[in-house]
Amino acid sequence: MPHDGTLFILLAALVSLVTITAVLVFRLMSNSGREPSASELCDELAVVLRAQWRAEESVRRVHDPVPMPVTWRTESLESPLQDHWVNVAGRDRPVVPPELDGGIDRVHEVFARIPTGRLVVLGGSGAGKSVLATRLTVALLDARKPGERVPVLLPASTWNPQAQRFHEWVAIRLAIEHPALRARRGSAGTVADQLVGNGHVLPVLDGLDEIAPELRDLAIRRCNADLHAGDPIVVTCRTDEYQALVDAGDVLTGAAVVELRPLSVEALAQYLPRTTRRVRATTDRTSLWEPVITALARLDGGPLREVLATPLMASLARVAYSETQADPVGLLDRARFPTAERLSEHLLDALVPATRPESPRDRDQETRRWITALASMLSRQGSREFAWWELHHEAPRAVRALVAVTLGLCTGWTVALIAGIGVAVPAAVLVAVLAFLVTLPQRTEPAEVRLRLRGTLLALRLRFTPAPRPSRVLRSAGPVGWTAAGGAVIVALGVSAGPLGLAWAVTGVVLAVLLDAWLDVPSDIRRAHDPWTLLRADRTAALIRGTSRGVVIGLASSPVVGPGAAAALFTTVVAGSVLHNAWGKFAVARAYFAVTGRFPLRLRKFLVESHKRGILRRVGPMYEFRHASLQNRLSATAE
Repeated sequence: MPHDGTLFILLAALVSLVTITAVLVFRLMSNSGREPSASELCDELAVVLRAQWRAEESVRRVHDPVPMPVTWRTESLESPLQDHWVNVAGRDRPVVPPELDGGIDRVHEVFARIPTGRLVVLGGSGAGKSVLATRLTVALLDARKPGERVPVLLPASTWNPQAQRFHEWVAIRLAIEHPALRARRGSAGTVADQLVGNGHVLPVLDGLDEIAPELRDLAIRRCNADLHAGDPIVVTCRTDEYQALVDAGDVLTGAAVVELRPLSVEALAQYLPRTTRRVRATTDRTSLWEPVITALARLDGGPLREVLATPLMASLARVAYSETQADPVGLLDRARFPTAERLSEHLLDALVPATRPESPRDRDQETRRWITALASMLSRQGSREFAWWELHHEAPRAVRALVAVTLGLCTGWTVALIAGIGVAVPAAVLVAVLAFLVTLPQRTEPAEVRLRLRGTLLALRLRFTPAPRPSRVLRSAGPVGWTAAGGAVIVALGVSAGPLGLAWAVTGVVLAVLLDAWLDVPSDIRRAHDPWTLLRADRTAALIRGTSRGVVIGLASSPVVGPGAAAALFTTVVAGSVLHNAWGKFAVARAYFAVTGRFPLRLRKFLVESHKRGILRRVGPMYEFRHASLQNRLSATAE
């Protein structure tokens, strides 16, 4: 064996010895630890969610200066939208519908009066259903005691009841938004599966009407079938859509049904003047909104009265006029705004220019173009949510083909150095084809890593045990990549160095797979609850996984191929690993969209700024427009 080979063998042995020693030392230091209980995990999750949704309320300025005076009335006992009242109130705790009437500032108190803990909130478009759901979630989290259920706000638009049962979908959403909950605990599934299945979560479903119309009845039936006695739930839905749902199917069993009321002139008079600056003493007004409120009170507001009765439009009017130099009296101009539809379009169009970016270098025209492109992309997908790890699906197939060809060329170059051109060509073609057809287009979730230093071999076995269905969508198609890349390495070394090369190649691939299996998700649930924490964690995971695979395979093969080919193999393994992670795919897609001008290269800065300006809102690690009407209007103006 050559001298260089002996040197690399000694180096590999030294690295292995140091690694094993470090693992044993840290394992001994960690043996006294224990996995947190379900109650402790719920308490940590509640802390994270409370901070997240309180911050979101601050961005939406819900409490600046006061919450908008949204109220509701409870459906009567005779209403077909209501379940049998005995199913709602029970026999031991009688409550009548009027006792559930209330306002947004007391929503948690009203919810506490419902014996079943089940509530359906109805209202028209822009009636304030999402704001009410957020306020209820925060209020319940504020009042929550240790060990109680954790209210979790979930966008119903992401649920396909035809493919997922209710609890299954809730567990998947939890695991997506909080990667720590993907960790496996025995054969029962993930931590998220156990929290949901054991009744530690209070689901708050926002936007049942955003599920495909033909699936809404199935969604209600799934909820009724999967919820046990005593399981609470909150659902928001547009009134007409819920009416059609009930006519065709069933109500949500045991749920009290309330409907949001339009804002009255009195409510607008209490709210809008408090949102604007004080006028100068030389004018005859006490508020910029005074002539508008006066006209509305005289029934002389025309379509404006109808528009401002919707909380969404009232909030847009506040942004466009209370926070700018514009005079709201112009909204009374019937020649300019002859219909309620035209007024609504004006307020939607005014949002982007009315919100000023914090950085003076930002240009509103570019922001408008990028925002419009984002709205068009989501509308084309039939989606409300933007997730950075799914951006690569919007890139054309030519971009995927370019990446696949690049990976194929890298593989061919590496195999050519090891086994010659005869083996390199089929290996390159195989890797490129599999990358283009299988691994690159697959859905890739953000990942995190840590070296699991405690526990038994059961933890390692679970990493290779098929997961229950709720978690399977979160597991990447790694076997395809390992089969293609690992097979190419094994064949190349076997051809070039015979049985010895084959043994070294198999050893390196097996060690890399085992090391990869021990890189697990973190147990700290308080991490990774926003998009960019997830991105940084996935970038770290991509680099750690890619480097560890490259080092192990490169060191294992170096005794028979030499340092040059080992370095090429290291480079190819790292590049292939990174480009198959969510961050790698995102980086490629971001570069493509920046070159074509659809989105800025600094996409993170653009999204964060749009969120701060109130154009977007954040739901866990995803962004969506503050209302579907805004997304629809922007996408319509792009056509």
